[in-house]
Amino acid sequence: SEGSKDTIVVTNGATLTIEGNGTIQGSEYGVYAKNGNVVIKGGSITAGTTAVQVNVGTADSEGGVFSNTDATDTRYVINCIDANWKNGTAKVNITGGTFHNFNPAANVAEGAGTDFVNDGYQVVEPSADVYTVISDSSVIAADDAAVEAALDDSAIDTIYLNEGEYTI
Repeated sequence: SEGSKDTIVVTNGATLTIEGNGTIQGSEYGVYAKNGNVVIKGGSITAGTTAVQVNVGTADSEGGVFSNTDATDTRYVINCIDANWKNGTAKVNITGGTFHNFNPAANVAEGAGTDFVNDGYQVVEPSADVYTVISDSSVIAADDAAVEAALDDSAIDTIYLNEGEYTI
């Protein structure tokens, strides 16, 4: 929904899958899983406070870009209702995506030390205050030498390149 100013509310047990390169821009929330599930594979979700809010249900991030417009408080870019997070009825599973001013593996959304990133994945910071989730068998290379080293490492199956030109 290009340029939308409304929240998408997923309720009544529905599941919403978001793909592609579109933009969701909500005033307070971008996507709100009130009683449903959301699977994010692409696009950009931004909102005043929380890009993705989970009350009851699950938010799975496999990709996409997430941010909020309140630069003074970025604690809740991804967030759950606290009591429902604690009792297990609100869940977040992150295996991909890029998060602005919010580290999905080390945040305070559900209390100090909240980690929304699934096992087998890691957070890298390719630029200041931008956090990207990649698999443990991936690496981000910043120069030719890093690409060469990654090619020689049999444990690495994906190499992501930063901006620039590379010669190998």
